[in-house]
Amino acid sequence: MHGFGVRCNMGWHGNCEASGKRIIPQIMDSPQTIPTEPVAIQPRTLMHGVILGSFCLGFGLILAVTDRLTIADIGARAVEDRQSSLSQVIPDNIRDNNPVTDSVVMKNAQNREITVYRARKNGRVTGVAYEIYGTGYAGEIKLMMGIAADGKLLGVRVLAHKETPGLGDKIEEKKGDWILRFSGLSLGDPPAERWKVKKDGGQFDQFAGATITPRGVLVAIRSGLDFFAANKATLTEAK
Repeated sequence: MHGFGVRCNMGWHGNCEASGKRIIPQIMDSPQTIPTEPVAIQPRTLMHGVILGSFCLGFGLILAVTDRLTIADIGARAVEDRQSSLSQVIPDNIRDNNPVTDSVVMKNAQNREITVYRARKNGRVTGVAYEIYGTGYAGEIKLMMGIAADGKLLGVRVLAHKETPGLGDKIEEKKGDWILRFSGLSLGDPPAERWKVKKDGGQFDQFAGATITPRGVLVAIRSGLDFFAANKATLTEAK
């Protein structure tokens, strides 16, 4: 073994060293083979962006065209709904105009804008109608109130509410006649202090197990009557 080592050191040393000198420069001079990403990724990303943009533009155009085609129908339906609501609180026999197109915007005591619809006959204002708002057990109650030029109620109808079915929803005409009893009454009949439910010392019945809802309606009606009394001259003027 010793002889082999001497031979290696003495006999092969020059070859090994020379060989090493030849190999090392080859390794240093040879280019490094580092994997690279395909160059086609950037054009592919651009193409995806173009496709996505085209889809968005197409859907936008479809929505725009659809909106343009349906806006007239939506407007017509809104007018029909408003006419239906007004017809329940403004009798046909006191008007020869269309209250929907004869309106004025005012502000109530709470600084809330109110659209007042006027009924006319032979040019004279015979009645008005406007939305009133009360607070029930489950939130806001929206109603439409009609009132004659002399201050008497022509009718009150519920437009929207979230009250409990079987309890608070009795304010709807289709669920009972409670809402109908206000027709013909006025701010002085009964006296102002009697515009409350009986539980609060007033004249009007509450519902069994649901006092908050009718209380909210009565507060709304009373505020609507106060609004008319405070603005009667403006609401009933001929122009």
